[in-house]
Amino acid sequence: MHRFSELGLPLTKPRAVLTDESNGLVSNLVKKYRNAVFVNVSGFDLLKHPPFYKDGLVYHDAHHLNEIGAREYGREFEKIFLKLNEAKQISDDGRSVQEIGGGSGCLNRPPGHG
Repeated sequence: MHRFSELGLPLTKPRAVLTDESNGLVSNLVKKYRNAVFVNVSGFDLLKHPPFYKDGLVYHDAHHLNEIGAREYGREFEKIFLKLNEAKQISDDGRSVQEIGGGSGCLNRPPGHG
């Protein structure tokens, strides 16, 4: 805390933010920019029962995936990026997709693209 004081930074304790709350904050921020996309990974099956997935260990420590987990994460992201690319092709009015991913892996398209 002394270092913060010397730098002129506030000495308040940071407030822990839940995943859903932080996702909401970031999603709302992203909505302000038409060329930005919020990718919600909280619904990935990989992240539902840490540190295991499909009977294997996928976490290196409390907050970091191991190599197996990183590969699975990449596979899930590949699906998201393919959906994002498809949505960009569908969007003919220049507006970007605001949110992609989510609990069911669904894609929220821009208004008018059902």
